[in-house]
Amino acid sequence: MSTRTIISRRLFDDAGLKLISLALALGLWSYANRETTEETLVEIAVHVSVPDNMVMVSSPLRSVIVGVRGRRSDLNVLRNRSLEIRESLVDAGPGEHIVILEGSAIEGIPPRTHITSIRPSTIAVVLEEQVKRDVDVLPTTVGRLPRGYRVVDLQVEPRRVSVVGAQSRLDEITAVPTAPVRLTGIQADFEFDVGLELSGMGVWVEGDTDPSATIRGIVEEVPVERVVPDVVVEISDNATFAVRPAQLSIRVRGSKDVVDRLTSDDVELRLEGPSSMMQVGAMVKRGGSSRRPRLVFYGPDGVSLVQTDPEQVEIVKP
Repeated sequence: MSTRTIISRRLFDDAGLKLISLALALGLWSYANRETTEETLVEIAVHVSVPDNMVMVSSPLRSVIVGVRGRRSDLNVLRNRSLEIRESLVDAGPGEHIVILEGSAIEGIPPRTHITSIRPSTIAVVLEEQVKRDVDVLPTTVGRLPRGYRVVDLQVEPRRVSVVGAQSRLDEITAVPTAPVRLTGIQADFEFDVGLELSGMGVWVEGDTDPSATIRGIVEEVPVERVVPDVVVEISDNATFAVRPAQLSIRVRGSKDVVDRLTSDDVELRLEGPSSMMQVGAMVKRGGSSRRPRLVFYGPDGVSLVQTDPEQVEIVKP
């Protein structure tokens, strides 16, 4: 058999199968080439290293938008990765520095892809020297104690802390507030452990990643006032006169628990004094000398009379 015949048979035997194989190869080649034309945008975190004795005072850029071109399969892998641009200013001094973001600084990019864009492509970083200062801790409260109670002493421990940060930030800080303690409903001495409110200050407590303080308060009961209506003015059973008006409203002061329960039956307003001075037309009010007619208050222990309404009564004929 001639060489030409052998070559011809190898070329054209099973020609259909060879055509199918060729078509599949062309399809795979076309698919592979179609993947290489795809591009996607991904958000990538930015991390800038600074010297240990420096503080970044500019608003840090958290992330950038990066354009990446590559095969679809590689881009799918890329979307599931946590990517980061790492830049270094560890040798920089204080002042403003312009950092140019480059694709080579991105960690985690698949080898068969390449960066087409970074937006923004530069960031401005302002550094200041790190300083330390002791400042007061300010105990913070919200709300009010119930009626009849007050805080007479409020203490915090520690009273001062060492905070670290940029000089410009520390110049604005005179004290570090605590998280607020809610006073609503408290009727006795209290103690709470709370955190320090450093958010937004740009400083931190030296050597403490979760700073806290203890707030202690001393609570005491304070007198409250209340009006008791329709209190009868008592006079002697053998009196030859009457008083006008015969009933008064009175304002009393005392313990909340006692005052809030008082009724007109629990108190007494009595006309006292020398009978010779009880003359028709005389005007009588509370207080004054016992040698003259006066209104005298009697009530539970710890309860006192603040005022009457009206302030005086008139002695009249019965």
